[in-house]
Amino acid sequence: MNIKVPHIIGKTRIRKLNDGSYILVRRNQEAEAWLDNHLEREGNNLIWYPSIKERYKYKELGGKYKDLPCYFIGKGPSLDNLKREFFSASDVPIFCINDSIHKIESFDLPNPVYMMQLDQARESQCQPKRAAVILPQELQSYYLDLEHRYIVKKKDFGICCNGAPTIVFAIALAQYMGIFDYIFIAFDAMQGGLGHNATCTKTTYRGDQTATYIRQFGQVKRQIVDANAVFVMPTEKGYERWTYQKQ
Repeated sequence: MNIKVPHIIGKTRIRKLNDGSYILVRRNQEAEAWLDNHLEREGNNLIWYPSIKERYKYKELGGKYKDLPCYFIGKGPSLDNLKREFFSASDVPIFCINDSIHKIESFDLPNPVYMMQLDQARESQCQPKRAAVILPQELQSYYLDLEHRYIVKKKDFGICCNGAPTIVFAIALAQYMGIFDYIFIAFDAMQGGLGHNATCTKTTYRGDQTATYIRQFGQVKRQIVDANAVFVMPTEKGYERWTYQKQ
């Protein structure tokens, strides 16, 4: 049910942000009480979100793929060389980072496929055709036309930093699903390759992002400390593999 939020409650202005949330710039008992009764508050903060039907749907994913491996699909230039034949096991889930979803959906695979997104600026670039999407609460207004949407609170999965990369978010969700055996595809900079995006993505070229991706690799390593991980760069002639050695 859609709730119409007044512009002013208790002589205090209610501000609506682009992500669909409502905030107060200062405490007001009357306004907080109204918002608490009609919306979902984020912790003890002065921010509220509309309650949505997908809010607890993500719980059906808990342990769903226990003891299976999974693929994480990055956006490095080697993604252009990825072939359908690489995916030999149809039951292994695939987690696509942002607009890498387009390459995977072009293969029309039988695997369960999910698109993960944290960046608010990428809605039009990442729209999947069939895949399920897993989004943070801040993006709950995205992809409303899709049948399979999962909305989560990042902090429920240990993601407390707004600067956390999407791959860390994806790994945390995979762990919630019971997966601890990972195959990373086209994360080129983390494997000593180039730090720009594949041409098959819709991302606007932003130059060489190698330094950024190497910093993100530090966060990835902390997230996969108890897991098995293989990094794969597709090439024109095959695949370059590197097995991550736990420290």
